[in-house]
Amino acid sequence: MSALESAKRETREEIGILPRHVTVGKFLYRDGDFTFTTFVARIEREFTPKLNEESTDFVWWDPEEGPDLKLHPGVQALLENRGTWK
Repeated sequence: MSALESAKRETREEIGILPRHVTVGKFLYRDGDFTFTTFVARIEREFTPKLNEESTDFVWWDPEEGPDLKLHPGVQALLENRGTWK
């Protein structure tokens, strides 16, 4: 299973659906020997996800502003442009 297929599976599991989207890119961030892969996608419209037990909340934000939240290190690196687009 590819990384993108895995990301789609995880999305379905964690928010209950896989919304229509256009994949914009794949972002890689290395931390020592570990590489974080973050996929970025554009969706057609906002929606209310059905979160599973892995998540407690969600938020939509303007990607130009970025959220004022504690984020996964790979996502934080993406927002701070500290990685590689593939």
